[in-house]
Amino acid sequence: MICTSRRLGVVLGTLAILSAAPSVRAQDGSGLGSSAEKQAKLEHFDDSKASGRTEEAADEDDGRGLIMLPVVVVDPLLGLGLGAAGVYSFLLGDDPDARGSYISASALVTTNKQFRLALTHDIDVAEEHLVLRGRLQLKVFSEDYWGIGNDTPDEDQRNLSYSSIDYLGRINIATKYEYWFVGPLVRFLFTWNSRLEAPYPPPELAADQLNDFLMVGLGLSLVYDSRDGLTNPYSGWYFAVELINLPSGIPKIPPSTVGTIAGIFELRNYWKPWTHRDQVLATRLHGDFSYGRVPFSMLPSPGRDDKLRGHLDGRRRDYNLAGIDIEYRVRWWGPIGSTFFAGWSVLFGEKGDRITWETMPKSVGAGLRYMVQKADRLNLRLDFGYDFHGFTAVIFEAGEAF
Repeated sequence: MICTSRRLGVVLGTLAILSAAPSVRAQDGSGLGSSAEKQAKLEHFDDSKASGRTEEAADEDDGRGLIMLPVVVVDPLLGLGLGAAGVYSFLLGDDPDARGSYISASALVTTNKQFRLALTHDIDVAEEHLVLRGRLQLKVFSEDYWGIGNDTPDEDQRNLSYSSIDYLGRINIATKYEYWFVGPLVRFLFTWNSRLEAPYPPPELAADQLNDFLMVGLGLSLVYDSRDGLTNPYSGWYFAVELINLPSGIPKIPPSTVGTIAGIFELRNYWKPWTHRDQVLATRLHGDFSYGRVPFSMLPSPGRDDKLRGHLDGRRRDYNLAGIDIEYRVRWWGPIGSTFFAGWSVLFGEKGDRITWETMPKSVGAGLRYMVQKADRLNLRLDFGYDFHGFTAVIFEAGEAF
């Protein structure tokens, strides 16, 4: 969730409440706060496990389970927003050193008649040597739109409203080579009730891609994943190349479809400069590429999907985006930590794009962390980002950006 600086007071208050009494339940249904002994376990973090070391087997009550978060936002675009978010973490199989899995969900309703529901799953089935990843998002929404390009003028700003359902699912199947996975992708994207505020932006910026559309596509992925965890890695590499084809005319039912080929590249590394300290340098190189008649909701945009935190969400959209994110994470004591991050990217693909220092999105920021589940090192994060164009964003979520 990305908020303007006007939400800061509400977000800080929410974080304080959660820090004082996190709502965590174990898999067996017992609350961690049901006794003084179990509460002491939460407050006394196992440094060896939080550091990624596994000398001791995990306790039966390892803190995994459901974490519920209230969501309150105040924003000129959203008005007053109320909702909830939850993360359910669990371990499949009997190996206490296996990577944990999680399912997260969030819902938000605003006084401006906006609604957003998101569901994400990242399930590591170690015994079957496969990983199931997916993201489902339902939106009845409105946002600002400036057209397509890396240098669209401020005066082209219009309000865009639409409803959409978007699902991207992956099955990563282990190969005979350690840490390497291959598998299919599936994507379903349905957008309807698209309306753009008049006067319409220049045709070369909006084209005909604001119509209602239905898209279904299949693809293939190649993944290398040696991370020591899924929610908050302390070491390892992650590399992924994905290619998906969403052809026109499939399915052959209204509304009309558009034809798009989309590709994703991502390379992440997690490294501890000092093995005896809870400090991690995380780096991500990423690229989002598209070809064909690409609908507005699929166009890469900095500030979304936790790429270039702090950049104004949706201000720039283009056919291709490549960038880098760097983050230094520190756990100071117990569950308390902080982070410092920076990002830079290049947008290109639209006719007339000029790649200059001014058209390259950039952001820097810092954040606070509160570890609510130690087995998988699951953090609540509160990030403050700045985009060098006068916009400050506040991001409050569970889990790291990458």
